[in-house]
Amino acid sequence: MTANDSRWHALGMERIHVSSGPYVCGPDEEGLRLPRFLEAQSPMTIELPAFLIARTPVTNAQYAAFIADTSHAPPEHWAGPLPPPDRANHPAVHVTWFDATAFAAWVGGRLLTLEEWEKAARGTDGRRFPWGAWAPGRCNSKAAGVGTTTPVGAYSPAGDSPYGCQDMAGNVQEWTASPSGQYRVLRGGAFNHRDEIVQSFFAARHVPTYHHANIGFRVGWDPEPET
Repeated sequence: MTANDSRWHALGMERIHVSSGPYVCGPDEEGLRLPRFLEAQSPMTIELPAFLIARTPVTNAQYAAFIADTSHAPPEHWAGPLPPPDRANHPAVHVTWFDATAFAAWVGGRLLTLEEWEKAARGTDGRRFPWGAWAPGRCNSKAAGVGTTTPVGAYSPAGDSPYGCQDMAGNVQEWTASPSGQYRVLRGGAFNHRDEIVQSFFAARHVPTYHHANIGFRVGWDPEPET
C-alpha cells in the first residue's frame, strides 16, 4: 500500500461501495420541463461498474492536511494555510477542478464521473432527491434559509442517499471528472439554490479554473482488486 492509498483512512474519510449494475439517469417527464443549466436527455437506464465514493464532501480540515503536506495554495478566503476555526468540518470551497483533482490523487483516488455521482445520489430507481420526493428540512438549499455552508452530515440521516452518502443535495455543488466541451460538469445543488436545482439529475458546468463559495467536491475510488 502506498502512502496516498492510506491517507484517506488517516483523514477519517469513509468510503462507500456502490455495486455494479444499472440505474435510471436523467430527469423524469416533469423534470424535463424545468429550466436547467445543462441540457439533459430523457430518462434512460445505463450500466456502471462498481466504484467507491466518499460519504461526505471533502472538508476544510481534510483539505488543510493536503495543503500542509504538499504546499498547495490554500483557498483565497483562508487566512494562510488554515481555514476559519469554526469551519473545519464544513465543505472545502473556492477550489478549482484542478485543486480537486490534485487532492483526489493525493488520497489515492479520483473525481467521480457525472454518472457515478448521480447513481450514488439517487440509487437505482430514478428518485428525484436522494431521499425520494421533496420534503423540507432534509438539505441545505435556499429554502433552508442558512445562506452559507453547514458542517457535512448536518442533514443526516434524513437527507442521505440510498447508499448512505451525505450532502448530495444542497450545501455545495461538486466537481466531477466529466468534461462538457471546454468545461467540467458539476453535480448537486448548493446552499443558495432553489429546490429544483438540488434534484439529483441536475447538472451545471464551469471552466476548470473557476471557483466559488458554493463549489466543493468529493472523492471516488476504483474498487480494490480481488486477490
